[in-house]
Amino acid sequence: MTSRTVAGEIVDRRKMRLFQQATIGGKSRFHPFEKEVVWVASSETCLEFWHGGQLLKEDAAFNDFYGYLTSMRFDDGMHLRVANKFKVDQQSTLELRLITSIFLTPYYEDDECRRWNSDALERNVKYKLLDLPSEYRSPYEEDYGAGLKTYYKTLERITAAEETTWSSQLSPEDNEKISRSFKEKWKNPALVRTHFAHFIDKTSPVSTTGVEV
Repeated sequence: MTSRTVAGEIVDRRKMRLFQQATIGGKSRFHPFEKEVVWVASSETCLEFWHGGQLLKEDAAFNDFYGYLTSMRFDDGMHLRVANKFKVDQQSTLELRLITSIFLTPYYEDDECRRWNSDALERNVKYKLLDLPSEYRSPYEEDYGAGLKTYYKTLERITAAEETTWSSQLSPEDNEKISRSFKEKWKNPALVRTHFAHFIDKTSPVSTTGVEV
């Protein structure tokens, strides 16, 4: 499998008990195995149109291509040009918002990735990581009306935070304040590791030896 370059910050490495489906003796079962999973924190900022407290449209989206939290870099004033184009200001009923989310995405490393990532931060380069195969599953319990049963889901990215970081209905000073507050809160993943761990812990709440499909 080919590795990919990933922008963001590695915030957690842990061995997780995952499950993979296999048919043995004519029976299909999910069998457990251990895998070290690498969780990466990254941000995404979306420009959205709102009216009367309801989302009308999602427009442009920006990621951390230039590094963690760089999705919030709007040096070209794109959002201001859009507001000007639609004649949106603080008194308008139509509102433009920049919504910034912090995501936790699971990956894994092979030996080549580990060598590359060992000093990636010092070299100011992106990490090399591998996507988790979709057949790697995490167990969870749910009662859909027939009693509590164990099910298996693919490990997917988790939304750890989501806030408005700019609004056309706020003053420039207030927008600067909420943007700066968000960056200060999340700029150092090590300081919010407990918050991230809370979400990651919930991805594998069930321990089981394998259940028939």
